Amino acid sequence: MVKNNPQVILPKSKIVFIINSLSLLIMISSFIYIIVMYNHLPETIPTHYNFAGEADQWGSKRTIFIFPVLMLFMFILLYFLAKVPHIHNYPIKVTEENAERVYSLSRLMLVVLNFEIICMFAYLTMDITGKFFGQWFTIVTLSVPIITIIFFLIALIKAK
Repeated sequence: MVKNNPQVILPKSKIVFIINSLSLLIMISSFIYIIVMYNHLPETIPTHYNFAGEADQWGSKRTIFIFPVLMLFMFILLYFLAKVPHIHNYPIKVTEENAERVYSLSRLMLVVLNFEIICMFAYLTMDITGKFFGQWFTIVTLSVPIITIIFFLIALIKAK
């Protein structure tokens, strides 16, 4: 952890607020969804699918709560990490002149990644109830965050 980065108070951002609000809305919807679906689930539900979309692991219907709990934990972790961009590690030197731009990009990257993770866990919550949408989910789940990180790394390097 780099502790000698300048500390800058970032202005409030509408886009950060909107993305965080959408993340919360999706998370709350997921919790409501499993509460509504819980009594309609069989005692044993699929907990894992292979790449072809076939269930290959099974568990108690209580396992449906795993993804929403993980979603909540990840949201809280990334939400608070986005609030302290001066402690993040950067591929460039952060100076007083570029700190606000770099920190704003870093905060936005974490908020976008947080949203992507929330969407992934919300999908997995629906998936566990038997609503599998196909093998493309694996490809999208792996590629979207990587593309997001690459996009923001390029933006950070340009923000020098």
